[in-house]
Amino acid sequence: MYNVVFKGEITKSQTLKEVKNKIAILYNVDVDKIEGLFQNKSITLKESIDYHTALKDKETFEQTGAICHIEAVESPKEEPPPIPIQAEKTGYNDTQTASPGSGQHSAETRNRNFSIFHPLFMSFYSKIFYRDVCRNWKGFSFLYLLFILSLTSLFMALQAHTIFSNFIKQSAPAIIDQMPVITINNGKASINEDTPYIIRDPGTGQKIIIIDTSGKTQSINSSGAYILLTETELIARESENQKRVFRLADIGNHIIDHKFLYDKLYIMETWLPVFAFPLILLMSYVWRILQVLVYTVIGRMFSNILNVKLEFHSLISIAIMSITPVLILDVFFRLSGLATSLWTFIGILIAMAYMFFGIKANAITDRREKEKTVR
Repeated sequence: MYNVVFKGEITKSQTLKEVKNKIAILYNVDVDKIEGLFQNKSITLKESIDYHTALKDKETFEQTGAICHIEAVESPKEEPPPIPIQAEKTGYNDTQTASPGSGQHSAETRNRNFSIFHPLFMSFYSKIFYRDVCRNWKGFSFLYLLFILSLTSLFMALQAHTIFSNFIKQSAPAIIDQMPVITINNGKASINEDTPYIIRDPGTGQKIIIIDTSGKTQSINSSGAYILLTETELIARESENQKRVFRLADIGNHIIDHKFLYDKLYIMETWLPVFAFPLILLMSYVWRILQVLVYTVIGRMFSNILNVKLEFHSLISIAIMSITPVLILDVFFRLSGLATSLWTFIGILIAMAYMFFGIKANAITDRREKEKTVR
């Protein structure tokens, strides 16, 4: 048989405060209740257990940054009494335990042990992080979701700006060079070319714009073009059955030449990220909130399978963290050009895996917190 022993040692990569906070999360208690671990030269955490169990307990405990040892038990001997975790009036007592996220924790346990930046990497691997999220991130997880979506939305807005800039430099000149000078006066358009005048995609030959002030082209759908300019209207085809019509009388008098078109494109290029960012952020936040709610329902099924009681807000917090790796990987795949048509499905599977991982991490805590003393 073997004992798992702690002698107050910690790794060089962690501070004493960080280790204490993580041990408190591991045992689901307040930080001040584990001071006794560091006030004695040697504390037996687990005693008289088989080697495999001792190894697992050692591995779990050392995730906090503390160092413990496995010692063989040569013969029965009296051990010093365990250090009790004193209960507070508003916290735990000898007859009551609280499951993760149950709301029965004292005010101190509501202090988050990790900052808003930690999920960006700890959501990939840390059980301790998911336990802290379950207990202490109620409400704050929504602020974190807004934070990470702000980062990804900024990336998407800048990516859209890059694509549009490349269009201006590479594709737009070949289209604009085909444009005649268009004069709009008193709500009527005219050009010094025979009509219908057709502008095509230089690469495919597809009709893009038809300018027909003669009235010969009756329908944009039958024309095959995306834009039709008549004598009095500008018609844009959005789909097979949908179109938008703009009256030229509403836009005033203009002379549209090549310089006019380039000036407008450069203005759009300058302001595109400014207008695109809030729009992308709003759409992303609404979509991810709906996604999180669905994942929370699935998380409820996972918690039933694992036999761990978690409140709804705790499951929501875990669900938000479970999509973090997907959001980060999505940015990486977009930058590297590795994204495939299956990425959406793969992303859902990854999020579900982390949802299960986060709930299982709290299932371990749920079992440990039933212990009344740290041995």
